[in-house]
Amino acid sequence: MQKRSSYFPLFFVYSALSIFLLLLTVGGASQPLRGVIEKIIVPVQKNLFVAFAQGEKNESILTKEEEQVRLYQLKIEEQEREIRALRDQFQTTQPSSETLLPAEVIGFESFIPGVSKPKTLTLDKGSKDGIRVGHVIVVKDILIGRVSRVSESISIVDLTTKEGFSITAKTSSTNALGVLKGQGSTLLLDNVVVSESLKKDDFVLTKGSRKEDGTGSPPDLVLGKVSSVVKKPSSLFQTAEIESLVDITRVSIVFVLK
Repeated sequence: MQKRSSYFPLFFVYSALSIFLLLLTVGGASQPLRGVIEKIIVPVQKNLFVAFAQGEKNESILTKEEEQVRLYQLKIEEQEREIRALRDQFQTTQPSSETLLPAEVIGFESFIPGVSKPKTLTLDKGSKDGIRVGHVIVVKDILIGRVSRVSESISIVDLTTKEGFSITAKTSSTNALGVLKGQGSTLLLDNVVVSESLKKDDFVLTKGSRKEDGTGSPPDLVLGKVSSVVKKPSSLFQTAEIESLVDITRVSIVFVLK
């Protein structure tokens, strides 16, 4: 296996492809041109993503033969992770597995291990798979983000922690209503009237905002857990810091709620 430092060029190539795909999605390139370029780049980026994620765990140097064996093992491990993710997801009763589309994570925006947390995910599914802006993304019964941009073969997902993300929410035990807001790397439950009861370790759920076109979120998806409450008697509203229940950097398979 290669030492971690030898994976830096791989990381930079991967990052460059991520940025290029993002620019294609938000830029002015024609749909046919984007489709052709994505069909070439997405498989390459997917392999780089897996290789870099695994490469961070490597500390020694392998011979070519050992490297080939290791690459084969990585493919097997990746398939096993996909099978586990599918099995775990379809054992979850909420949301219904009939409405879910599995997708692979092939990129993170603004993510540097140990330095910064990701703001968005790039998925290997797009408009040709029926994904639209506004579809929400789940892992088991936990909502982790919402589709913000779509091209033919890829989708960009704004994570719940991204600054500017917001969704109507409620607490599980007291039904206190508020707005969950992304703070860049953390979550905040805001606009909760001071007369409502907020409790530490209470779960925060989606209130529900499904639209006729199938976008939006159903009620009772998990958003996080209350870690602390800030309540001032002189204020009309109180807030709570919310702990995310998913380490998104460790997730390789997510599900689009269609």
